[in-house]
Formats: sequence, C-alpha cells, structure tokens
Amino acid sequence: MTVDPDYVPPEQRKDMAKKDGVKLEIYDNGPYYVLDDMSTFCGSGAFVVYLTEKGESQLEESLDMKHVDPDEIVSISVDDLIDAYNQVHGTKL
Repeated sequence: MTVDPDYVPPEQRKDMAKKDGVKLEIYDNGPYYVLDDMSTFCGSGAFVVYLTEKGESQLEESLDMKHVDPDEIVSISVDDLIDAYNQVHGTKL
C-alpha cells in the first residue's frame, strides 16, 4: 500500500479549503460512479471504454464487456481521469 506524501487528514483540511478567499466544500466521500440512468456504483476500478466496430458487435451479442476481445478495446480508468483532473486543477479529489 502506498500513502500519498501530500495527504492531509480531513480535520486539518477544513482550514486549508480556501481559494481566492472563498471557502470550498471538502469532498471526502467517494468516488461514486453515476451512470446516465442515475444508477450509482461505489469503488474504484471503473473504466471509460471505446470499442472498434468488431468490439461493438461483440458487446451487442452478449451485452457483457467480458465477452469483448481486449484487442477491440481502448480504455482509461476513472481513477486515472481523476488523477489527471487533479493535476490540471490543483485539487485532490
């Protein structure tokens, strides 16, 4: 297990959560992944996926991503997207 060297406990962050003199809310819970039908899933390990035409056909046949050939998929984890967002915006979501 690796520990973020910049980690600050929530009770100490409350005083630090200001930007341009405006107090920001602290978001300590999550991540929650919310789908377009507003169903919610908790935890890490989710991916954003794009498929080739063949991969799309495989998905339509089974309605299960497990049956799509890995060569027909390109993906990025939601955790990586959040990390990239944090780097760009200077946040720690």
